[in-house]
Amino acid sequence: MFLRLLCLFAAIAIAESRMKGAGWTEAEWSARAKGDVRKAQLALLLRKETPMTRAWIAQRLAMGSTSDVSHLTRGISPHDQP
Repeated sequence: MFLRLLCLFAAIAIAESRMKGAGWTEAEWSARAKGDVRKAQLALLLRKETPMTRAWIAQRLAMGSTSDVSHLTRGISPHDQP
């Protein structure tokens, strides 16, 4: 249970720092298109660095469904990460 919470807090911290780095509020982030390249880059980073599910990432980043997360991150190279 503790490890799960720790991973959740780490994922939230990563997401919030990237949003802040882009100069966006949560509302602006949600208003962006689900296919925005910065969202896809962040989704890929979260998939690689945390155990968070595609469902959690899709909801947190307002990217649509789990299959949208998979599809949108497929063409991103690790070198393109934010």
